[in-house]
Amino acid sequence: MFGSNDTHELRYSDMRRMGRLYLTDTDQLDAVPQFAKLGPDVMAIDEEPFTALIAKRRGQIKDRLTHQESTAGIGNAYSDELLWEAKLHTHRKRSIMDDVDIHRLFESTRTVIECSCTAVDQIVQT
Repeated sequence: MFGSNDTHELRYSDMRRMGRLYLTDTDQLDAVPQFAKLGPDVMAIDEEPFTALIAKRRGQIKDRLTHQESTAGIGNAYSDELLWEAKLHTHRKRSIMDDVDIHRLFESTRTVIECSCTAVDQIVQT
């Protein structure tokens, strides 16, 4: 737990002990392991670059979504929710997805991540 000069606190809970927390200056982010290899935040890109990043590799779409060097911010749990919302099976091959499938996936990404962020904001504010 980190405290500040006012009443704010930053707490990090990782029950599975799979994550890491780094405290560093912005100009030293490249010193954080794997940070330089991260792709763009999935919420910071439009549909065209999203489609291009998804199309780069073959294999199952879930593996493609969770590959952090392509799009950062989608882990195992989010990928399942995104694919469910887009009505796509987790083991579906990226190579057999058509433009309509990829568009649904892009839209579901926006919907699920925005909904999740809203839910977290509501919890934090209470």
